[in-house]
Amino acid sequence: MSSSVIEVAVDPTRVHPTRPHIHIAEMPSLSVALFAGQTIRVRSQSDALATGIARVWEINRMHRLIYLTIDWDG
Repeated sequence: MSSSVIEVAVDPTRVHPTRPHIHIAEMPSLSVALFAGQTIRVRSQSDALATGIARVWEINRMHRLIYLTIDWDG
C-alpha cells in the first residue's frame, strides 16, 4: 500500500485574523483525506523555492479551507 504526500500552496501573508501564527490555505481537493494534527508539505505561492512542513490545525470543509502551523525550511 503506497501513500502519497499531500502538498498545498500557501500565500505566506494569508494568516488567521486573531492567530497570526496560523496560516490559511485552500484545500487541494475535497477528496483528499485531511485531518487535524496531520503533517503535510507546503510551498509558498510567492517564492517557488520556499517549502516547508505544516501541521493541520483545523479544517473548514464548508469553505474548503485548512488552517496550518508551518515550519518553513531554511
